[in-house]
Amino acid sequence: MNKRLVMLSIPGLRPRDLSSLPALRAMTSTGTTANLVPSFPAVTCPVQSNLTTGSMPNRHGIVANGLYWSDSQSEAAKQDAAHKRVEMWTMPNAAVQSPQIWDVLQTENGRNAAVWFALMSKYCGANHVCNFAPIHHPDGSESLWCYTKPYLFYG
Repeated sequence: MNKRLVMLSIPGLRPRDLSSLPALRAMTSTGTTANLVPSFPAVTCPVQSNLTTGSMPNRHGIVANGLYWSDSQSEAAKQDAAHKRVEMWTMPNAAVQSPQIWDVLQTENGRNAAVWFALMSKYCGANHVCNFAPIHHPDGSESLWCYTKPYLFYG
């Protein structure tokens, strides 16, 4: 038997809402559903990292939708603004400090893993990835785009 795992995170969806969503109700009738109890802070990247790692922000390290990077270990360099940067919504997988479900599936079961729109999955080890990654232009505008693995998958 070919087992599949589908994990959906739909903010605001309640069990009683499934009665008006027949396709989703049919999918959940043969599986398991669970209520999400969010951690603090209850914002997108930390909560999705809770789901994909099974751990809390104090273990996986994602505490906001933005990241603060300090590129050097020396105290002098840490005081220099050129060695610090804040990024919003860049979502690199390297920032997550705990194994994620796709890592566990591949390591323990040798299974292929696919990730669709899970935040903090950019450059992760899953076989197939699709995540939003808009292109920011110098004039402040942006173009819709997705980060995908394999690279040409979006096209």
